[in-house]
Amino acid sequence: MVTIRELVTILRDIVRSDELPLGQVRAFQEAVWETPETDDDASAWDLLIDLATDMEYYVPDPELRREHPSYFGDDRLIEEIQATLEKLEQAEESLRES
Repeated sequence: MVTIRELVTILRDIVRSDELPLGQVRAFQEAVWETPETDDDASAWDLLIDLATDMEYYVPDPELRREHPSYFGDDRLIEEIQATLEKLEQAEESLRES
């Protein structure tokens, strides 16, 4: 079981990595799916679950990516991760303000 903070660290590591290792992506997915969500952080978990699901369509190999129009590569993976991190930060700021 991992915390949201630990999952965010994994995502930041993926973004900072020179090479996008498929293993890190799959490890993030497994961690999300194996960790029970808590009611306190339901919106954050929803964002993380959505991202983990979208990552199913991440295919680093351009040749294999051509097999299905839903597959995407490194650039979109980084965009998806960064968008999720921004949404998580916004949600955290909103909680602090309330």
